[in-house]
Amino acid sequence: MQLSPIISQSRDCNMIGTPQETTEAQLWMAFQAGDRAAFEQIYSTTIGFLTNYAMRVVSDKQLVQDAIQDIFVELWNKRENLGKVNSIRFYLMKAVRRDLIRKKIKQDKNTPMDLFRRSVTEFQPSYEMMKVKDEESSEKILKMKAMIEQLTPRQKEVLYLKYFSNLTNNEIAEILEINVQSVYNNIYRALEVLRDKMHVFVPWYLLEVCEPFGY
Repeated sequence: MQLSPIISQSRDCNMIGTPQETTEAQLWMAFQAGDRAAFEQIYSTTIGFLTNYAMRVVSDKQLVQDAIQDIFVELWNKRENLGKVNSIRFYLMKAVRRDLIRKKIKQDKNTPMDLFRRSVTEFQPSYEMMKVKDEESSEKILKMKAMIEQLTPRQKEVLYLKYFSNLTNNEIAEILEINVQSVYNNIYRALEVLRDKMHVFVPWYLLEVCEPFGY
């Protein structure tokens, strides 16, 4: 079953309001009731960050597209049996990551820990921010990016989920299928590495870099 027919048929449905008028809970309830417009809204507001995150889990564009397609098709087909969801973003990130790992292991037997290999490019500030930074700060940005590349795949993923996906430690633990203490440990060790390399530059500057992304 293809996703496009599901999306295309939602144009005529008017059970829900605009994104501003609809709460996440209302949107999910409308979707479960079979409202295709609600489903399209969920798809259109999550596809971007899901693809962005998935490409950091495994750098295989086709695999990412297949996984996201499968998740949304399954979501629609099983909508009536799904439970209450407090965060649609969290629910979908968890589902996509699990499906990606399953597909990747089946494809080439890689272990989940080895999947998160791509650099966390969101740590690069926006162009507008770069314009107001002096030369010294710009050099620190480049140095910080280089230091991030030296973190373990797990540490990079935890930082991405924490600071750029705005997830709680409990949510991160659930997505990665580890305990909360491991999340704390990975965050602490990652920031310690960056702090040692950048002196007192982290986490203060990490938070400043996050600002252009709304976190």
